[in-house]
Amino acid sequence: MAVFHNNLGNALRQIGRREASVVAYKRAIALAPKMVEAYTNLGIAYFEPGQIDESLAAHGQALALKPDSMLAKWNTRLTLPALYDSKAAIDRHRKRWSEGVRALTDDLDLSTPAKVTEAELTVTLMTNFYLNYQGRNDVALQKLYGALLDRISSAAYPEVPAILEPRVIAPGERIRVGFVSFFLYHHSVYKTHGAWITGLDKSRFEVHVLYTGRRVDEATENVRRNAVVLRAPAPIVVGVTVDRFEMGAAKQHHATEIGLPADIHEDVAAGRCWAPCHSTRVGLSG
Repeated sequence: MAVFHNNLGNALRQIGRREASVVAYKRAIALAPKMVEAYTNLGIAYFEPGQIDESLAAHGQALALKPDSMLAKWNTRLTLPALYDSKAAIDRHRKRWSEGVRALTDDLDLSTPAKVTEAELTVTLMTNFYLNYQGRNDVALQKLYGALLDRISSAAYPEVPAILEPRVIAPGERIRVGFVSFFLYHHSVYKTHGAWITGLDKSRFEVHVLYTGRRVDEATENVRRNAVVLRAPAPIVVGVTVDRFEMGAAKQHHATEIGLPADIHEDVAAGRCWAPCHSTRVGLSG
């Protein structure tokens, strides 16, 4: 029955009934006090409305039950609120986050394929997006975070070089600019960054797009019309949801000169195989 209530909580949360999902997760925990998954899901459910202390407590319980869990470590150490009520709160969470990145780096175990897969999956479930919301200089912390991701991506994709050699550009040839995003549909990322793809001077720049998402609509079609090359899970058909893109196709793709991640939900290997020069927007690891 504990598994039933945990799954019920997941279903309720997916349809927006967060409070009911919390009840279901707590019921699962009452029936199976050592059920790590229920504590993790409870932590996620508490995080969504900004109940950060409750979220961290639930993730902490998951970590106590399974100290070697990469996911529990990641959630406990790197979960950040979107809003703060004081500078002291920013200082407290920033200290926990920075110490968490260092601890994750020191504890990182990539000794087996299973550990590598666990680490790769974990880093795609939660990013450093909310670090930027603190309004501080994040360069040093972003470098630490980026180095951690690089170690994981190196282990997950050893055949992909960390640094690509620049392509030789012939006189009069256009510069290739690559965009990577999970949100190339009617989404806020497309609204704020779509013009980067559609507005570049086509006489000077050759636009390449790596779409790692699944949803397809008119915005996706607009990207397709403006891109010289669009790598996607399947042919772009408006109204059709496709399976998640596999990075294997991108590994074979010729590098662009400049890589522009429009968001931070792309696969962990995207930064290693797209371009020798990357520009990042606020919130990215670099």
